Amino acid sequence: MGSRAYRRVFASGLVGYPGRFADITVVAWLVVERTDAPLAVALIVVFRFLPFLVVGPFVGVALDRLSRLHIIRAGQTGAVAAAAAMAALTFTAGLEVWHIYIYALVVGMSWMLEMSARRAYIRQVVERGSVTSAYALEMLAFSAGAMVGSNLAGGILDFVHPGFIFAGSA
Repeated sequence: MGSRAYRRVFASGLVGYPGRFADITVVAWLVVERTDAPLAVALIVVFRFLPFLVVGPFVGVALDRLSRLHIIRAGQTGAVAAAAAMAALTFTAGLEVWHIYIYALVVGMSWMLEMSARRAYIRQVVERGSVTSAYALEMLAFSAGAMVGSNLAGGILDFVHPGFIFAGSA
């Protein structure tokens, strides 16, 4: 795991995963604030993970034919663009619930692309004997990001406009 390429991917996870999970907390809060409907909140999860179910099985073909780094970057770029759009919508008070669902779908697609390519890339750049440890560290970054990002966002939502959280995520 002395690979410079692996260290970059691992570091990007440590930085990126908290933002990814902060946005889950914020979008749930925004939907509750606007609808107070449990089904409306549950639809966020449906839209977030629909790309994994529908497109996910076909991503392997792309991973075999395209640069994994390009796919990782495309996924990250999509997430950044979506978070920036959400920041703009929340700052201008033009945010509607359907925007949140579109955002969840776009971010779900970017996650699906990035996470699949990230796993394949790690396998590519890490020595054979270190792959299990590399995946374990990746999951550590993912889990830590989930805890830190969602709790941080939940803790500051009373004090910070949601647009700043989306901007920070971007």
